[in-house]
Amino acid sequence: MDDVDYAAIVRSMIEHENVLRDQALNWLVASNGLLMAALGFIWGKDPYLIAPIALVGLIFCVSISAKLHCNTLAIRKLADDWEKHRSGVDAGPRVIALRSAEITPKLITKLYPWKVIPLALTAFWVYILLHPLLA
Repeated sequence: MDDVDYAAIVRSMIEHENVLRDQALNWLVASNGLLMAALGFIWGKDPYLIAPIALVGLIFCVSISAKLHCNTLAIRKLADDWEKHRSGVDAGPRVIALRSAEITPKLITKLYPWKVIPLALTAFWVYILLHPLLA
């Protein structure tokens, strides 16, 4: 494969990673905006709801930060592959920019938004459901 074709593939993959990064940042901003609005409604009314909302916001931030970290690693990996290709040590372009198995520490893969956020929201809704019963 010549440099022009390889560069086009790598550039396309990096562009895809950038789109994923933008989506993750949008999730972060939207989720935190909604949580802050909810916090504004209950501030001074029900102190028992402030901590769970803050905890969900913290979980969202940590989880999406882990995803953004993986995005950065994927882009670096693609740039490294391009350098290997240019130096003649190459097996061809990747199909996937970065596999979970390549990420260290492994804790980061357990913090992916699609793994953590549903659990955080489930715990929050269980708390909301049980709060009146326990108060």
